[in-house]
Amino acid sequence: MKDNQDVICFQCGQGVQDPPVLSRTSSGETCTACSDRVLAAQAPIIPAYGRIAVTHEELTAVHAWKQAGRDPKEDGSPDMGA
Repeated sequence: MKDNQDVICFQCGQGVQDPPVLSRTSSGETCTACSDRVLAAQAPIIPAYGRIAVTHEELTAVHAWKQAGRDPKEDGSPDMGA
């Protein structure tokens, strides 16, 4: 993202910068949208070693199995690294 004053934060109305910075609202509080942007730009503290991507459908199926009191592994569900 380039330092472009045409791109503004939807919450505080200030220009979005690169790298992201903590902007303040007119009341002096830190803008939560800018805070989220700064956090998202940071490298993860602990890498997700061996973690595989899980689809929304797989998570929904596991939730349904657990709600029914069944074990997803007994139903032949894929190993989701949990």
